[in-house]
Amino acid sequence: MIVDAEFTLTIKIQNLPLPDGISWMEMKERLLEEGDKRTRYYISGFLQDPEGKVISKDVIYKIKEN
Repeated sequence: MIVDAEFTLTIKIQNLPLPDGISWMEMKERLLEEGDKRTRYYISGFLQDPEGKVISKDVIYKIKEN
């Protein structure tokens, strides 16, 4: 069997303080940095979410014919 798959890890970021007047590009950069940091924390075991309120996982797959 051959399968194509897409695995998605979503980490919610709430109440992140950013300075007033920040540009859209700077905001995007800071959000990406924060997301990368929290992803590293999750992988290393420092970020725990036993109730599933912050982290969600999903997989989409398609089975191909041989």
